[in-house]
Amino acid sequence: MIFTIKGELNRDALITFEGTLDELLSLASKLTTIVGAAPDPDADVRALALEPMSMIRAIKLHRERTGCTLKEAKDHVEALMGRKVGAP
Repeated sequence: MIFTIKGELNRDALITFEGTLDELLSLASKLTTIVGAAPDPDADVRALALEPMSMIRAIKLHRERTGCTLKEAKDHVEALMGRKVGAP
């Protein structure tokens, strides 16, 4: 075993291993953050939709990104705003 030499603890090897393990865990944490945190494709559309005077800009932005119809974009933005689709 790399941590013992003739039955005695090899502190240098253990310290090196712990440092390497810390680096690997740090990289794994960063990778999980990058891979696991899928960006919200509607984040900026939602931000616009929540501003009282920006609903039209939100609808236009959603249409540009998706190519959907005006009605589909309006319904989507209203859903992001928490309004029921088709409600006055």
